[in-house]
Amino acid sequence: MKIKAIITFLGVVFIKTAFGQSVDSTLTFSDEAYSLVRDTIVQKEIRTSLVGFLDNKNKGSLNNPFIDSVYLKKNMEPFSWLIGIEIGPKNAHHRMYPVVLAVVPVENSSYLIKLAYMEEVSPKTVTPNVVASLIVKKNGSKYYFYNPIDHYTRLWGRQTVGTIDYIYPNALNMDNARQMDSANKSIARKFNTQPLTITYYKFDDPEQLFKTIGFDFIPNMYYSTSGGLAEQWTNTVLAGNNSELYIHEVVHFYTSVLFPGRARAIDEGYATYLGGSGGVDIDKLAVFAKNYIKANPQADVKALATDLSVRVEGNVPITYILSGLICRDIEQKYGVNGIKKFFGPDGEKDYFKVLYAVNKVDKKGFASYVNELLKNY
Repeated sequence: MKIKAIITFLGVVFIKTAFGQSVDSTLTFSDEAYSLVRDTIVQKEIRTSLVGFLDNKNKGSLNNPFIDSVYLKKNMEPFSWLIGIEIGPKNAHHRMYPVVLAVVPVENSSYLIKLAYMEEVSPKTVTPNVVASLIVKKNGSKYYFYNPIDHYTRLWGRQTVGTIDYIYPNALNMDNARQMDSANKSIARKFNTQPLTITYYKFDDPEQLFKTIGFDFIPNMYYSTSGGLAEQWTNTVLAGNNSELYIHEVVHFYTSVLFPGRARAIDEGYATYLGGSGGVDIDKLAVFAKNYIKANPQADVKALATDLSVRVEGNVPITYILSGLICRDIEQKYGVNGIKKFFGPDGEKDYFKVLYAVNKVDKKGFASYVNELLKNY
């Protein structure tokens, strides 16, 4: 069996929750925005194109006439991070509007646009909510928009190690890179499929990651000192952990295709079992979970198995850890076929129903089962 690259658009987790209010989409330019672009015809064309791009961006890139169709063959959703960004200020009554801060000529006759979404807290208080970067380039008689990642990484190193195509700013640890390649091939063997070719961007930290994909500022870029993102529709890892290893996200590339109806708790558990979370492996994470349960004896262990909001040391959801331990137990007892059964058929999302079908652990005995898995930590 061969897994093909995912082409279904998936919402990116760091986009803010929408409140459903209308927003003011009026585009304004700062007084100095065109300091480096004096040609008034170019100014007008860029402005008109940007208005068109922004008016269509929330429909998805495939429906945006201001994104090059040839470019979309490389990445069908290069602006997933920008969809809905103007929606959801802290107060539903606040006004949000985009302001162009600068238009800068860059390589290949392109322009780098710095776009701020300003939040009007009060008539006298306006603050930047998001500052984004876009690349715009004229193709024929029309300007089209591109994600800035190719611009920002144009001078970075590039090296292929087995099935992993690395793009990195400084150096590449070849031992880690080979280990990542080995892990990718191992996951493929588990599921009797061909290894995927992974594009792997190595970043020093989340701040560098966010800036490179187009966020000069968004609060999310400072929520953690490590972590990463994944474009599952292009099998691309964006690793903000200063490492060549990010097995957790690669696991999702396979499970999202093989088990389209998977429960998130099971999916995250299996990825945590094989690849850890936040740079910490499952054995060390198990200690965090045991400490939490011991410190919170009133906690409902059944709820913790699926409640992704409860986090332990390292800011890791305890669900990831408990499900990871259960996945390991199932695979050790029943092999990969047991894991496939645990993931369940398409559309199956009842965690405890599937768990009972696999290993006969019901809700009544679940807490004892978890404590047994944790007893040696």
